[in-house]
Amino acid sequence: MNKLVNFRDLGGYKTTDGKRVRAKRLLRSVPVDGLNDTDIDFLKEYNIKLVIDFRSSDEIKIAHDVSVLGNHYENVDIVGDSFKNYGGHEKLISLDLEDVEHFMLEVYRNSFINYPTSKQGFSKFLKLCTSVENGAILFHCTFGKDRTGFAAALLLKILGVSDEDIFNDYLKSIEGLASYIPKKVEEYLLGGYCKEKALILCGLKREYLESAFESITQKYGTVEKYVTDELEITQADITKLKELYLE
Repeated sequence: MNKLVNFRDLGGYKTTDGKRVRAKRLLRSVPVDGLNDTDIDFLKEYNIKLVIDFRSSDEIKIAHDVSVLGNHYENVDIVGDSFKNYGGHEKLISLDLEDVEHFMLEVYRNSFINYPTSKQGFSKFLKLCTSVENGAILFHCTFGKDRTGFAAALLLKILGVSDEDIFNDYLKSIEGLASYIPKKVEEYLLGGYCKEKALILCGLKREYLESAFESITQKYGTVEKYVTDELEITQADITKLKELYLE
């Protein structure tokens, strides 16, 4: 990849109490490895202080140039060994289409919510967000849609953005990845997947994020209670996040 896709600034969303998310503070995208000079110059205008990479070590194929944007870099692995424990790509290749769809739902309603590595990762992400007083944070995973999408949803929820705006932002990845998906599908095909399975794994549905929120609500009552009780984000952290990212 040499072009930035699925990039957006979370600034501008209104909160339920009449405030607004600050612009040029919270950015999401695909990885920033090997970008062309035009995109690097574009990102430098955001004064990025921190890049948070949600990928596993297996996904990080090339070394980051952590200084290209003048930023600090943090690898916050959300998956850990859970994908290997599941059976990895060999298991996914063997599943039928319905079970691959079920796998995607299970990632959201169980893995993201309950797996220790995921909880530790999303907790660290939110804690890191409390530490950047000025400039921007850019966070990403491989596609910028699942781990990144759930992280963005959690953060926007904490800040008080409406569910509809959270889902709208989440689903923007469908259009944002449109030019990127064919290349990734080809990579899956080379790895032994059929095209139909590859498209499911590269795709996105509103029901994925809905299932995560439903799982949280059923078990914890509210997202805020989940964040405080399970992710160990304090009320002081929540206050700090609102001070830093709302206006």
